[in-house]
Amino acid sequence: MTKMKLLSLIAIFSFATNITPQQSPKARFGTLTITTNGLLKWETYYKGNALKGHVEQFRWNKWITISSFETSPLMAKSDETMFTDSLQVSLSTGENKFRVVITSPEELTSPDIKLLMGTPANNSPDGVLKVDKELDIGYETTYYIYDEKGNTMLHGDGKIIDVSTLQKGLYYLKTKTEIKGFMKR
Repeated sequence: MTKMKLLSLIAIFSFATNITPQQSPKARFGTLTITTNGLLKWETYYKGNALKGHVEQFRWNKWITISSFETSPLMAKSDETMFTDSLQVSLSTGENKFRVVITSPEELTSPDIKLLMGTPANNSPDGVLKVDKELDIGYETTYYIYDEKGNTMLHGDGKIIDVSTLQKGLYYLKTKTEIKGFMKR
């Protein structure tokens, strides 16, 4: 085969596969999962020694970096190396959306992963939360309850809050992820 034909074949192969002979292989994502307890896990495959990146959460109508990572290989899989990592994330009521971004050795963003968490059980049809004795937040969290003047009335950790000692009126529930009003009857 002549040198010209060989160069033509390399050029055709490079164009058809969109990879020039000098390019390194791309990283790719394997599984990306999240549990209802907020454990986000991901796998990436790359022919190399380490990957760096960060995890983003979609909040306030934009992607916010919540954690950075540098991961080492877990095991070799054919000609690629498998990397695996996890992160405990905070979940809120409603849609929780996350993604993983590899920043080094090359830029790569995972597909979004979404988890829908249930809303508190005592929501009423008119949208105003009305409570007699117990407030069910729907998930374990640290909470604060404030009166209309901003005074802290109750605080603690839990899923169900005993509000029987509060007077009738408007109060505000603040958790790590949300603030909402409710009426004590």
